[in-house]
Amino acid sequence: MGRTTRLRAAMLGTLVAAIGLAGCGEFVPINGDEDNASAEAVTTEVASAASDDGWPEGTIELDWRESLRGYTDEGVGEGDRLTFWCPPAGDQNVDTRVFGTDVYWTNSPGCSTAVHAGVITFDEGGWFVVEVLEDVAHHEVEVAPRNDIEPRQWSRRATGFRVLDAS
Repeated sequence: MGRTTRLRAAMLGTLVAAIGLAGCGEFVPINGDEDNASAEAVTTEVASAASDDGWPEGTIELDWRESLRGYTDEGVGEGDRLTFWCPPAGDQNVDTRVFGTDVYWTNSPGCSTAVHAGVITFDEGGWFVVEVLEDVAHHEVEVAPRNDIEPRQWSRRATGFRVLDAS
């Protein structure tokens, strides 16, 4: 089974109330809590089923340490767009080793890169879209600090991406 997209209970409640998806998708216990009556997470099926009502179809949830490399390597090419969601950072271990500015290397942690780009925040998380860029040369990418993140330069040609606002 692939990665599971998890949505917070508040978002699920809003979604179910708005479009009546009771019984759609699989409930996934969090932290091994098999009796999780609040249904704190659901799988991608719910997000996909709701795509006609404003939820981006195929949205991928990231944690704050996860890079975009695995999502941009196979079957994705120049100009393709992928939609991601990051929960609020809260007490999570946040990786801020971002590579690039405006154009980023896929080894960068997705959520922190979106914060650096200014489209989401650590406190609120949020949705963002990336546009894949193939064969980006490191020397063509400048780096500049933004939003309390000091980015780094990378050392070779690689797949990169631009962060776009999801709205």
